Amino acid sequence: MSLWGAISLLHEQEACLAEHSTEIRSKIERGYAAAQRGELIDSDQVRSRLDERKRAWLSREAPSMSSYQC
Repeated sequence: MSLWGAISLLHEQEACLAEHSTEIRSKIERGYAAAQRGELIDSDQVRSRLDERKRAWLSREAPSMSSYQC
């Protein structure tokens, strides 16, 4: 990826964060409130949920994205 491509990607990510800032803030607040109540999950559960979400996301993406590694 070129420098300009990387800069463009950063701008896209910033725009997405700005567009969804209210939703993101709300999710953070709900998570913090749950943590304050002691409603936490362990790291294995977190990893499992993230893996499941990633598989679902990859199955919806174009076949060229199925080999994407993070």
